[in-house]
Amino acid sequence: MAYRRQSVRTVGFVTRIGIALVAVGCATSTATTPSTATPAPLRPLGGVRVVADRLVRADGAPVQLGGVGWSGTEYQCLSGRGIFAGPAGPNAISAMAGWHVDAVRVPLNEDCWLGINRLPQSSSGVAYRSAIAAVVRQLEGRGIVVDLDLHWSAPGSQLAT
Repeated sequence: MAYRRQSVRTVGFVTRIGIALVAVGCATSTATTPSTATPAPLRPLGGVRVVADRLVRADGAPVQLGGVGWSGTEYQCLSGRGIFAGPAGPNAISAMAGWHVDAVRVPLNEDCWLGINRLPQSSSGVAYRSAIAAVVRQLEGRGIVVDLDLHWSAPGSQLAT
């Protein structure tokens, strides 16, 4: 599998990795240039960026992420019954850290993020963005890389489902 070289940007509280994290176990070596380097531990993270076909820390050490997708934030907000489809507090994040997760994909919904198309204010707009920001801060505080994924979107007045 070939990866297109892209950059890593930090935007406020969010570190976005500009590649698809398929099952979040990427950062592979090519068959022609096997790597014998042992990935450095991610705590403290110290920044992650893309170099050629690899993820590396700020010091250049290779990184191999292992993580999970935190499904729910792309659809739960549409119902007005909250933002997360399950536990989202410190206990959930501590559990992930206990599983040695070092990357989490958080899927987003465009309508919920923007608070448009007649969605309830309690689960969209400012409330949605604040909840996502709080979870991102907690994850990053544990040294976990966050991949924010605009998962659901739709044109104009169509609901992003």
